[in-house]
Amino acid sequence: MMKRLMIIIIILTLCQITMGQSGYSARSIGMAGAYHGMARGAEVCWWNPANLAFHDPLMRGSLDIGNIGISIGNNSFNAKLYNDYFSEDYFNSHDIWDNAAKNAILNPIPSDGFRGFYRSQAAILGFSYRYVAVSINMFSYADVRLPQEAFETALYGVGTDLQNYGGIEGEIIAGGDISLSLAKVLHEWEYTDFFALGITFRYLHGRSYAKLLAAEGSVLSNTEEIDIDGSYSAVYAFPDDNQGEYGDGVGLDLGAVSIINDKLTMGLSVNNIVGVINFENMEGKDGTYSFYEEGLNIDKLDDLADYLDSLSITTEDSFYAHGKYTLPKSFTISGNYRLAENVILELDYHQGISKGAGSSTTPMLALGSEMRPLPFLLLRCGIALGGAQVSTFAVGFGLNFKYYQLDFGIAGQRGLFNYSKGINIGISQRICFD
Repeated sequence: MMKRLMIIIIILTLCQITMGQSGYSARSIGMAGAYHGMARGAEVCWWNPANLAFHDPLMRGSLDIGNIGISIGNNSFNAKLYNDYFSEDYFNSHDIWDNAAKNAILNPIPSDGFRGFYRSQAAILGFSYRYVAVSINMFSYADVRLPQEAFETALYGVGTDLQNYGGIEGEIIAGGDISLSLAKVLHEWEYTDFFALGITFRYLHGRSYAKLLAAEGSVLSNTEEIDIDGSYSAVYAFPDDNQGEYGDGVGLDLGAVSIINDKLTMGLSVNNIVGVINFENMEGKDGTYSFYEEGLNIDKLDDLADYLDSLSITTEDSFYAHGKYTLPKSFTISGNYRLAENVILELDYHQGISKGAGSSTTPMLALGSEMRPLPFLLLRCGIALGGAQVSTFAVGFGLNFKYYQLDFGIAGQRGLFNYSKGINIGISQRICFD
């Protein structure tokens, strides 16, 4: 038994290990992302296409409509901080932030700066029948980084020492895809009774894209003058605003699953072996800005327009015949174990290979469970460590009425309740048929 298990793990791991952003479905969110071995039906297009081999012989097809998952978070601020220092109650008892309040706001920001992100995925329509699935999806990912010094200036004002602001980053991508997934069962194999391979072909469409290539600035001031200088460089494609053109591309994912015994199933999901969106006629902008004012008088800042006349901005537009967004790569190894008749455990290891909006190269280990206390009721929970969210604590539920399924999931990032620094939330519905 152990020898067979080790051979299968080695073979799966030696597959080409490149994969991109996994899905955000209601069921996966409720299990903290420990879901690669659990995905079924059309949603396998976001996870492991080989899972199509696990279709229920009594329920061979499914139709997914309007499923959506959203994740938003940051590495610094939580709801408790907001309630303590940004609420109406605080300013009713304090006219301004005192030094203690300012320090409390700044302390959570790490030395490498504030980082925030947003992810959303929506399966507009998905259909599966036996070993074939088709899904029409939309997605948007965004990441931003701001230096700690920018928040210090905002809270304490401009000092007399030269202040530099560097390491500003930002990237956003929005688009959609049409995915086709196929699975093939290999019954006769020396090391297992059930082994299946899956593949997903994906047409990708980019609606908009922007990336801040470089940005920096500095401020020097004293009691008599202030001098601000900076520069920036960015590329972007916003066709709806007549800037650049829409992008198109293709993607290719692979997956494998194997039933080790009547309780244990293992798998490997491999996404974005090919994955790129090419934007034709992408635009670029390089620029500088400067502001110099003698005799700066804070009492006269009510007439801000007079000071803005001293602001000098120079820009240089550039043209890129070709620009592209490469889908980030990673891989996931999953293990699915049936602990009892109505209890399933899932353990996933996810490893990012390349960086980009919607991804992280920090490894993530996720453990989730699903139990069925009643024939129609499913309860889920999970915990994950690592990845962009660092830690995730999740719960969810599902209502399964045989031909109709409704799922909901919610998770906190980097803490629980008011101490959470982000949230994942999803809802999905499915119609099943013979």
